[in-house]
Amino acid sequence: MSTRYEEPKLVPTSVLIERLNELADAIAKGNRDELTMRIPAEVDRDADIVLAESARRLGLLRGLARENDALDEARAESKCNYGVGCGTAGVCYAAAHGRPEECGKSV
Repeated sequence: MSTRYEEPKLVPTSVLIERLNELADAIAKGNRDELTMRIPAEVDRDADIVLAESARRLGLLRGLARENDALDEARAESKCNYGVGCGTAGVCYAAAHGRPEECGKSV
C-alpha cells in the first residue's frame, strides 16, 4: 500500500476489493494490526478510508440499480394498454381478464 493516490475516489475499485478481502481475512483471524491508520493517510490501505470509500461506491451503485428498476417498470407499464398493473402486478391486466392478445401492444 502507498500514498500514491491522493484521494479515496482515485483508488481503483480492484484495489479496494483486494484490500476489503485482506481486511475481512484479518478480522476473521483477529489481526488488529491491519486496522491501524497511518499518517500520512494511505487511502488504499487505511481501513476506515477503504471502508468509507467502498460504502460510498456501493451507495452509488444502489442508486443506479434503483433507477434501472424504475426504468424497467416504466417500460413494462408503457406496453400495457388495457388498464393498469402490467409491471407492478407482474402480470398483464388484460391477460388476467381474458384478453391476452392485448398484452405487450403499444397504444
